[in-house]
Amino acid sequence: MKQFVLKKSANEFDEESKKYNAMNDKLNELFEKLQGDVSKEEGDAIIEEFQNLIKNCGAAFELRVIPGFDSPVVTGESKAGALIFGITTNMKPDLITECFKACTQAFSKELERQINMNKVDHQIH
Repeated sequence: MKQFVLKKSANEFDEESKKYNAMNDKLNELFEKLQGDVSKEEGDAIIEEFQNLIKNCGAAFELRVIPGFDSPVVTGESKAGALIFGITTNMKPDLITECFKACTQAFSKELERQINMNKVDHQIH
């Protein structure tokens, strides 16, 4: 399978970087709030704020399928949500990256298998 890299423009990189920075600032702020004495109501509000942050951060991972001549090229991209995913699961970033990489490879192999099966079905009929 052929592979190539799609390069992000500087603007895309800046936008993603801003998302990470804003999310990190917010997480640090929530963490600081939890360090002091917190009433039940304040704790509930912090938890709700954290859950809203998770909802707004979007997917942790995105698969992209790019049509190719021989077969599609499948790429995976870790999104801003991966940061939250790592915090909520206590997983190390390297392990998250490995999981995403394995998912991308598995999806790519299954997609290629299905395409090849479909080609064989069409040749038989």
